[in-house]
Amino acid sequence: MNPSFTDLGIVIRLVDGGEADKYASLVTQEHGFVDFLAKGVRRPKSRKSGHLDLLNLVKFQVARGRSPQILTQVELISDFENLKSSLHFSRSAFYITEILNYILAQGQKDKQLFISLKNYFTKLNQLEYSQASRQLSTEFQLYLLKHLGYPLPKKIAPDSLMFHFENIISRRLKTKQIKLK
Repeated sequence: MNPSFTDLGIVIRLVDGGEADKYASLVTQEHGFVDFLAKGVRRPKSRKSGHLDLLNLVKFQVARGRSPQILTQVELISDFENLKSSLHFSRSAFYITEILNYILAQGQKDKQLFISLKNYFTKLNQLEYSQASRQLSTEFQLYLLKHLGYPLPKKIAPDSLMFHFENIISRRLKTKQIKLK
């Protein structure tokens, strides 16, 4: 049985479960990449529903229990509003979260990765034009490869990095299908 705890995390995946529940995957500060169950979060009167959204930085509390543990409280720290209001920036963020969903191991503690992801989202949230987001995303992808111990591609370009990650995870990435004007 897992103990209860409080931690900071970034929501990188949400999946509906049951009638009113959601499964949430978070990259956390102290516990790594972890899946949780948020019971009743899809009900209109749920206090957690407004806080538990993709790309949100949240402070949360988890009840003692088996896996997946149950989120009992969620408090919004940052919603990265500017990042979500631009399709260019949102696409960059969703691309990174899709890679993280496939590449990270459950429960592997990695505080440095959490801090780097939080800094990446913070910088992306502060940008004003999309070309800078491409450069920032390329730098973060290179950081991910180095940090997680994967070899770097021969050519450092956005398309070759995408192809390199697809080879590592052995599947095609869906976020590249989001069309930008």
